[in-house]
Amino acid sequence: MPDHLLAVVEWSGTFAGCGRLFPFYENALMRHVVELGMFLLPPYREQGYGRILLQWMLDWARQQPLEKICLQVLATNLPVLHLYQSFGFNEEGQLRKQVKTGLTYVDLIQMAYWL
Repeated sequence: MPDHLLAVVEWSGTFAGCGRLFPFYENALMRHVVELGMFLLPPYREQGYGRILLQWMLDWARQQPLEKICLQVLATNLPVLHLYQSFGFNEEGQLRKQVKTGLTYVDLIQMAYWL
């Protein structure tokens, strides 16, 4: 049984983005948890491709011996935050001022989904 997934999003022969589900820790006590990451190039954002990719990854995860999917999202990335919430991801915490761009700090929101 695989313990990770790497999916490539292609549109008309062009790379559009990717998604991944990787073990959260190498610790045997946490093999039921994976970390989710997604990325779409700007022309493919907010057009439904992220929703399709996320659904596909969740369907894959449901076929594995997994129980929990974790992720982190920038607090300012409202479209993606709303996407995860629409699928049932719940906030589990925040890392205050975790990201710094120039002089601006941004919180990371930790979210989880129970399969």
